[in-house]
Amino acid sequence: MPPRRAVFILNPAARGAPSPERLGAAIERAAGARLEAVIRTTERPAHATVLAREAEAEGAEVIFACGGDGTINEVLNGLSDPDTRVGLVPAGTANVWAKEAGVPRDAAGAIRAQLDARPVRIDLGRAGERRFLLMASLGLDAATAAAVSPRLKRLTGGLAYVLTAVRTGVLYRGHHLAIGFDDDPPRELAANMVVIGNTRLYGGVVEITAQASAIDGQIDCVVFRGAGPLPALRGLSLTLLRRHLRSGVVLFRRAREIRVEPLDARHPLLQVDGDVVSPAGARREELPARFTVEPRAVTMLVPKAERPVFQPLPLRRG
Repeated sequence: MPPRRAVFILNPAARGAPSPERLGAAIERAAGARLEAVIRTTERPAHATVLAREAEAEGAEVIFACGGDGTINEVLNGLSDPDTRVGLVPAGTANVWAKEAGVPRDAAGAIRAQLDARPVRIDLGRAGERRFLLMASLGLDAATAAAVSPRLKRLTGGLAYVLTAVRTGVLYRGHHLAIGFDDDPPRELAANMVVIGNTRLYGGVVEITAQASAIDGQIDCVVFRGAGPLPALRGLSLTLLRRHLRSGVVLFRRAREIRVEPLDARHPLLQVDGDVVSPAGARREELPARFTVEPRAVTMLVPKAERPVFQPLPLRRG
């Protein structure tokens, strides 16, 4: 069997990213003659999308994102062929996809495990026209992601988000929204945060969309009801106890289309796979109003494909 043609898209700005030389050495240790590998380095935001599009057009069979969840997101937004295989060399802050899929942390181990893994066709979500692999969310967490200090993030990793979330949450006032699922009429409610998940782990720490399947052709939505710090604290506490989906604190639905319309003058910020994409000061009408699912949109290399998030959901009785 001839070597696979592989392109490694390296984000040098990712926390803990290897140099091209170190990455090349890891590829050699992991794959040797199994790969015809090329390393391409990003130079600016969204450059990974361009490089992924070019790699696919050149016939790459495997594309590895070398960075964090934001780098994977950029790569996936550059692809159009669902048969192009996608892997990850983890080098980011949270590395949520690596934890979901069971990708080892070290570069050589990650490459080796994914080359030996079963490819899995995975759904992708869409926030407007932008794809997401993990989740999109509006409200408190996006405001936290927008406020976190890059320097603190580099120094402390995920702890930076925890510290910033506490500071942001004390003053957060929530939003008045209209939310509709599939063909149902929208309902109005106050909410601190809306999480729309394709997978289960949030921030690599807790499972907010704890029943999601990445292969069911749907996306899960968890709305944290109420506005202000006290409802936010209660919602967080129940989430940590894994009791939030059975409580009245959240609204939980699974759907193929979710529509969100801000009803007050302040629109919530939006983040997609950890990156804020709805900037502060944007007009309310610029917020993506539709979140949809793109079934079986990409082939991911998944070392731990036996995990529940990669299995069909059980049929409901009655």
